[in-house]
Amino acid sequence: ARLRVAAIPLPAPRAGEPRQQTMLVEVSTPTRAAKARLQALGLDLTEHGDARSLDVVLHGVADEARLRAAGFAYEIEIPDMLARQAENRLRDARYALRVKRSSLPSRRDDYRRLPDFEADMKALAERRPDLVKPIVLPHRTLEGRPVQGIEITKDADRADGKPVYLQLGVHHAREWPSGEMPMEFAFELVNGYGSSERITGLVDRVRTIVVPVVNPDGYNLSREAPVDLRGLGTTAPLTRAIFDVIGATGLYEVLGPDTSGLVNQAGGNPGGIAAILLDAQSGNFAYKRRNCRITDGQAPAPGECAMSDNRELGTDPNRNYAGFWGGPGASVSPTADDYRGTAPFSEPETQNIRELVSSRQVTTLITNHTYSDLVLRPPGVAAEGTTPDEPIYKALGDAMGQATAYNSQYGHELYDTTGTTEDWSYFQTGGLGYTFEIGPHEFHPPYEQVINEYEGRAPTPVDAIGRPQKQGGNREAYLLAMESTADTERHSVLTGRGSPGARLEISRSAMHLTSPVIAEDGRTGDPLTLSETAGSALTVPADGTFSWHVNPSTRPYAQKDRSTILPADAPASREEISGAPVPPVNLIPVQVGPGDPPFLKASIAGAGASDDYDLYLYRGSLPVPSEEVASSATPSNSEQFTVKDLPPGRYTLEVRNFSATGSWSGAVERYANGRTVGLPPATEAWKLTCTSAAGDVLGTRTVTVARGQRQDLGAVCSESAGAFSAALERRRLRAALRRGNLRGRVRCATACRVSTTLSVDARTARRLGLTRARRAVVVARGSRRTFTGRRTYSLRFTKAARRRLRAARTVRLRMVATARSGATRQTVRRTYVLRR
Repeated sequence: ARLRVAAIPLPAPRAGEPRQQTMLVEVSTPTRAAKARLQALGLDLTEHGDARSLDVVLHGVADEARLRAAGFAYEIEIPDMLARQAENRLRDARYALRVKRSSLPSRRDDYRRLPDFEADMKALAERRPDLVKPIVLPHRTLEGRPVQGIEITKDADRADGKPVYLQLGVHHAREWPSGEMPMEFAFELVNGYGSSERITGLVDRVRTIVVPVVNPDGYNLSREAPVDLRGLGTTAPLTRAIFDVIGATGLYEVLGPDTSGLVNQAGGNPGGIAAILLDAQSGNFAYKRRNCRITDGQAPAPGECAMSDNRELGTDPNRNYAGFWGGPGASVSPTADDYRGTAPFSEPETQNIRELVSSRQVTTLITNHTYSDLVLRPPGVAAEGTTPDEPIYKALGDAMGQATAYNSQYGHELYDTTGTTEDWSYFQTGGLGYTFEIGPHEFHPPYEQVINEYEGRAPTPVDAIGRPQKQGGNREAYLLAMESTADTERHSVLTGRGSPGARLEISRSAMHLTSPVIAEDGRTGDPLTLSETAGSALTVPADGTFSWHVNPSTRPYAQKDRSTILPADAPASREEISGAPVPPVNLIPVQVGPGDPPFLKASIAGAGASDDYDLYLYRGSLPVPSEEVASSATPSNSEQFTVKDLPPGRYTLEVRNFSATGSWSGAVERYANGRTVGLPPATEAWKLTCTSAAGDVLGTRTVTVARGQRQDLGAVCSESAGAFSAALERRRLRAALRRGNLRGRVRCATACRVSTTLSVDARTARRLGLTRARRAVVVARGSRRTFTGRRTYSLRFTKAARRRLRAARTVRLRMVATARSGATRQTVRRTYVLRR
């Protein structure tokens, strides 16, 4: 193990320079267009809001100036988040003194640090090795940390085919309760096993995976950020409160009665010492959202992520998944807090979750966040429409919302988001995925509120409008999700027979598209095409029968027609438009006739680089348009949109001066249909493979299974491992080359046809001059037509192999023999060494 210790100097505040305050404000956004414009500013949007407003974190005067310049009205909710952070930590200290141990399953009374999560998971695994299996995800973070988790079920080490329930925390660094909740639920399951009938039954039937901290680099920086509270003043109430707690905890006995020397070292302000002693967090990094990606494509240097100049850098892990990546609701700017990254899964944090979900049958997923009192379900983009599984999705979301008193709603109801965890996991695997936005206010509120959220406590039985308050809290909601995981109506089940000890694997490879990718200049390009591979494994029990809980074979993504007709390359017609900055609104009538080309594209550009105009299309004629049809309102000097299949009628194009002094010009163009791109709807299948303990393929088949379906596959392997066998004659190499072939022997218990190859590895092939490429080379082939029983046949060397192999003293040959019988395929692999 290595320990790195670094001292970070706290420079004295400059005379006359105000302290940069981080504040939380509520911004008025009465329309979706207003929300889209706010997103385009690159500010730090929270997930808290409603139809008319959104909460935004402003990191200093520059952010506030940008919001004001954009013309948004706002109200300040927390004027100084640094001070609030310190107040909350003081409340935590007082709470810990009062209760000693909380009522949580772990009995904790304060937020965990990163090593605490690791220690707690290790302790659970040591305490109940029969129930808890530690896991380490495959990719280390950018700062080199492992991402750890645990699996919880009876006989956790067995590959048993149970349905999988995945709990994730801390995608966003500052959202500390999102890690506490899944960690406490892990304690809940282990503590309750054997004492709670409900929990025992669920742990027996469901494999729960807990990864409490997806983004450990960011979390560690947020949780451990240094602090300088000297700007608060020596007589501030907060400073006095800090020393009240120091006295209560006995720290005066450590410091001694005279702290004047330390006070002087802290710049004349006792808050400088007190804050460090109490580990309050800095206003900057305590509210860091993203990971530690400072430069795209590069890992940071040691300590680089913690430099104050880099607070505005990093990739948002929850905008980096492939689900609709590249579309609205994520930023292209590396300095924006919702920066999507250079490509889907560009970050190790999302690569870890992708590989975890893709290698398990995760039938239910909850990714925890703060804050907003929400249970969110896909889709995150309004244009996607409802999912194919909306009835069961809504039913479980509403039940969990009732337990927590959170609103159950679509992800896009606040604003469009792309690249999120559950949009990718659901559409690509079929497992139901949800986001929990925990708590009504603040990213990491006083810890007592975390306890209340978990346990479902509420100060009153009903809220302000008479709705029932929490009925079991997050604990109950998580158990409801676990019960849904066990419900076979909400996933698929495969049953059958196989050779005891054989390994069954199912896999599926498929293509999908991202959103049309928004570029840095605001223009929309083509979507990216990605390949997704999913699969899992099961060991056939000793009795030779299996029951395997899996997701449906057809992805929800594939159930919808994803093909799109693009506009033709050249416009069928073009109308030039232009105007001046005064008047501030220009209205242009647009007529759409029954025979017009289907695509209408409107585009404008300001004369100068700083001339910012916005573009809107309304249904209706002058002077009062009635309904917004399309818009483009980005903080740039050019805007454009394309709409398709407008109903015939009158429309109005509005060019609105947002902040321009120069003129504008553009065009309205009509386009005919062009080429078709994308993916049509499809029915997909799992590929099932049975492999013996020796590595021989005993059978393969395709399996199509729907949600809620239980399918009996019968015998999925051959009835015995000896149903198909293959071998080579033992012959000297020189004699085999002189004859030009080797003799093979095969046996099939049922009618089959056989094909066989012999190959040498890449290194041997290059040494013998058979290839220059880094790949294995086939040196002999043979086959046998349909037969039953035992047969011999010849494997003939290629001309090049006969010539080149003569120089070898020995050669290692890899044999792959495949027998096909109807839809079943079995493979035997052997290695032979032939000598002169």
